[in-house]
Amino acid sequence: MALKFQNQTVDDSQIQIEITPLIDVVFLLLIFFMVSTTFKAESKLVVELPKATLEQESTIEPLLTLSLDRNGILEYRGNVLTLEELGDALTALTKGDKQRPILVRADKEVAHGYVVAVIDRARESGFNKISIATRIDHHQDK
Repeated sequence: MALKFQNQTVDDSQIQIEITPLIDVVFLLLIFFMVSTTFKAESKLVVELPKATLEQESTIEPLLTLSLDRNGILEYRGNVLTLEELGDALTALTKGDKQRPILVRADKEVAHGYVVAVIDRARESGFNKISIATRIDHHQDK
């Protein structure tokens, strides 16, 4: 018993690629990678933060983070600033928004007076929401 198959010729004008499922898959992949990606603001300066025993709630507003390394180099996002430039740079970076919070990440070995000078310069420029970054000491003696 032989099976008879009919030769069906398909006209090239009838062949179509459905693009809607492809777009759906690409869209789902895009959403997946957007949700699973984390962004971390990194600084080129190596800063060892001092320890603190109390934890303070962080602010929701976007922080302007200034870093001070142990040699007293002040930077914002890789740009080295001098103490004299700080006030004008902060005003330019915040576009005049004096309510924007500033976080000072100072190495524990940097001179206390220099950290105070950075905070004073920011306050002279009209910024009042200034915090100092610390790390929590989870291994303290009680």
